[in-house]
Amino acid sequence: MTETDTGMLLEHMERLESLITQSDFGNKWMSTVDVQNYTGLSTKTIHRAVKKGVLKVSQNTGKNLFRKSWVDRWIDK
Repeated sequence: MTETDTGMLLEHMERLESLITQSDFGNKWMSTVDVQNYTGLSTKTIHRAVKKGVLKVSQNTGKNLFRKSWVDRWIDK
């Protein structure tokens, strides 16, 4: 691989990183099991946080759904 190839590859990687950062990935919907797998916390801990009001939840579909950004905010507190 030449220096030119390496430079082009780095440019592409930086562009992809920028697109990922700007994407809507942070607003992906997650189930309780998804949150459990993502955080490593128990279902009971997640439900307790919802009940206390410290973890935002949507129940419009009849089940608990969380935005990834809500979970990240809760974990960072």
